[in-house]
Amino acid sequence: MSGYSELLITMGALALFGAFALHVHSMTSSGTTRSHLNEVQIEAVRIAESVVRRAVALPFDELTADEPLSGNNPSGLTHRNEFGMSTGQTQPADFDDFEGFSWDVEGVYGTYTVSCEVRYVTHNGNAFHTTPVRTLRKRLTVRVSHPAMNEPAEMNYIRSYH
Repeated sequence: MSGYSELLITMGALALFGAFALHVHSMTSSGTTRSHLNEVQIEAVRIAESVVRRAVALPFDELTADEPLSGNNPSGLTHRNEFGMSTGQTQPADFDDFEGFSWDVEGVYGTYTVSCEVRYVTHNGNAFHTTPVRTLRKRLTVRVSHPAMNEPAEMNYIRSYH
């Protein structure tokens, strides 16, 4: 009986060790997956930041690129329906040219899809709200998506004419 008991104890110990090893492996795999997702998200945010920096370096509006806005009257700015690039234009020339602009970016962790939206906004209390009328402020929304991310990274930037 003694040999049979030792065999059962040994088999039980092996079963416990196997369960422990499997648990450690699943935790390591899960940690690696989370770490990879974090790196993908960090790269997505960096891409969004680079788009914002690029947009801010351009003129506020096509109609103010060469001369200032007369009397700070927003009616002299581009109409919302005219945001986006002109036919044949391949790169944004001013801030609102980013409206509807989308492209793929190759990153360290694969291909990211970038899409942009530009809207006029008003400031009311502690928040900015989109508006159909021309104002001296525009909001750029940059969305960066990747197959590993459940939702795209989104960055908003408010730019003022002044």
